[in-house]
Amino acid sequence: MKITQTFDPLLIARLNETVQTLHAEQLPEVFKEYHFDEVALELKHILSNGVHEIYVAEEHGKIIGYVWVEVIHKQGNAFKKPSRSLYVHQLAVLHANQRSGCGTYLMEKVVERANALGIHAIELDYWSMNSGAKIFYEKQGFVLQREYVKKMI
Repeated sequence: MKITQTFDPLLIARLNETVQTLHAEQLPEVFKEYHFDEVALELKHILSNGVHEIYVAEEHGKIIGYVWVEVIHKQGNAFKKPSRSLYVHQLAVLHANQRSGCGTYLMEKVVERANALGIHAIELDYWSMNSGAKIFYEKQGFVLQREYVKKMI
């Protein structure tokens, strides 16, 4: 499996359909339905600012997944020390290619990138109903740090 960086918002917009549709179905009060043009425009903006990086997984000449990361710098204050982390915004693998090792290869690239940048923490979040993500990230060595709750009124 080959992992490379991409700057192509149209490619990622197509791959994003799987994850965006899943989120919109599971949490329609939060997520919009997938619209290719809207997603492509947003990704074009994101990729132009130099802060975000997207890597794709290719197998047998076909792109089957991607991971989107951002370097996060948090200033210290009276309560918390300053920190730097590599934040995973999205990891998506085409449905037919899930459980093929693609997600693991993409996360290995994230670790490699963090090491190259001298960053010692990788952070991410996922929705509580996504049990597959929970299991995957636990296998990748991620541990729960914080719980976020919400009450609708």
